[in-house]
Amino acid sequence: IMEEALAANPDDFVVLKKAAVIFSRDPKNTKTAAVLEKALAEQPRDPELRLLKAQSLLRENTSMSTEQAEDLLASLVAEYPRMETAWVLLGDWSYRKGQAGRAMDYVLQGLGYFPDSKALTLLKAQIESVRSRNLAIPTLEDLHQRYPEDDRIAAILAETYLHTGQAGAAADFLSQAIQRRGQEASIPLQQVYMMALYQKGQKEQARQLYETLDEQGRDSAGTLQRWAGLLIR
Repeated sequence: IMEEALAANPDDFVVLKKAAVIFSRDPKNTKTAAVLEKALAEQPRDPELRLLKAQSLLRENTSMSTEQAEDLLASLVAEYPRMETAWVLLGDWSYRKGQAGRAMDYVLQGLGYFPDSKALTLLKAQIESVRSRNLAIPTLEDLHQRYPEDDRIAAILAETYLHTGQAGAAADFLSQAIQRRGQEASIPLQQVYMMALYQKGQKEQARQLYETLDEQGRDSAGTLQRWAGLLIR
């Protein structure tokens, strides 16, 4: 439908922008770059299009493109400080470059505008873990309290417990979380529970859970990898 609208109105900015937004959701879409550039030629200062351009440059992942992306994102947050995604991208890219201090600066500035941001708070915990995983635990616990149904946050918190030698805390926490979630408990959450049981010393229960997960056939490779990692410790 979007392609038909674009074919019928190839020079309409509203159509071009909408197409750029929709096409950009699929990284494999070969039409995205041309449509985005055409839309930007019409409105080079449009903040949403500039954000899409920055994301595209980060995906290119060359030294030149990522530098351009950083400059673009920095200008966006200066002009539009209430653009949450731009703060997340800036912080995440700095974090991935190993610039934890700079990443934290971006995250804290972003949280000043979006104190309840899940993405920024989770990124804050990741950055804190660079210095000490213990520092990240209060942040993750607070995040879990706010989003108790988010299995990804629960799994990250539990793994952080494990990495700080708190296998018992991890096992107890996951046991309660999985009971609450029931059949909706994600495979990653159960995989971490398997690890917690094993490291706590409940190896038979861990083995039984491994066999159950393996029989289900969902992410068997990931389950096997984690189980093998426990056995070679």
